[in-house]
Parts: sequence; structure tokens; C-alpha cells
Amino acid sequence: MALDKRIKEKINSLMEDTPNITVDELVNIVKEYAPKPDVQKLIEQEYRRMAQRIIASYKDENGVRDCFSVRSEEDRLYVNISHTKNKDDLQKVRKQLSKKYRGLNKSLKKIDTREQILNGQIEMKEITENPGIEKVT
Repeated sequence: MALDKRIKEKINSLMEDTPNITVDELVNIVKEYAPKPDVQKLIEQEYRRMAQRIIASYKDENGVRDCFSVRSEEDRLYVNISHTKNKDDLQKVRKQLSKKYRGLNKSLKKIDTREQILNGQIEMKEITENPGIEKVT
């Protein structure tokens, strides 16, 4: 089921004007526009989420996550990186983690910049004048 564009537009509009929003507020917006979900489908999704949480918590003796989901030709496949002999699967996991790592680092830089603004260490005009500083909106 495709997400109603009005949901995203309303949430994006709210987030432009407010520093935070509760999950309950978000849920109420979704309820306003989204059709009622199929109960059987929800049950199946919950079982999948439970299975995903269990496999994501599978770690080695040092507490490092071992299993990651990758796309196979038929479905999603969980790969135990400590035991696989498939280099392609390892590269898929590497690519996935690298993407997440880059995205998280960008967010961390944005947080650093915002903290500097709030601490009075830099001003908004410095951000617009210096392309090396991560932009904060």
C-alpha cells in the first residue's frame, strides 16, 4: 500500500515549524489519512519484525553483530559474516554498512554545528559563508 502523500506533506510541514513531535502525534496524523490496515497482514509483519530483532541481536563473543540482511534474487537473506564463504554477500553487507555510516556521520556533523550555534561558538552567518561547515536548518 502506497503512503498517502498528504501524510508526508503534513508531517514535513509540522517539522519545519516545531523542534520535536511525539510518536502519538505522528500516529494520529497517519490515522487521519491512511486506510485501515489488514489485520492478518499486520500479524505477519509483527512476526517478521520479531524474527528480524532476534537475528539482529545475534552477536559474537565480543558483542559484535554477526548477522546482516542482504537482498538475494528471491528474497532477503540473513548472512552470518563470521561463517559465510560468499564474498558477494560480504560486499553487500559492506556497502550497506558504509551507506549507513556516511549518513550517520553527516547527521553527527549537523548536530555538532547546531550545538556550536546553541553554545554561541559560531553564528548562522558563518555557516552560510563557510561551505566547509555542515548546514543546519
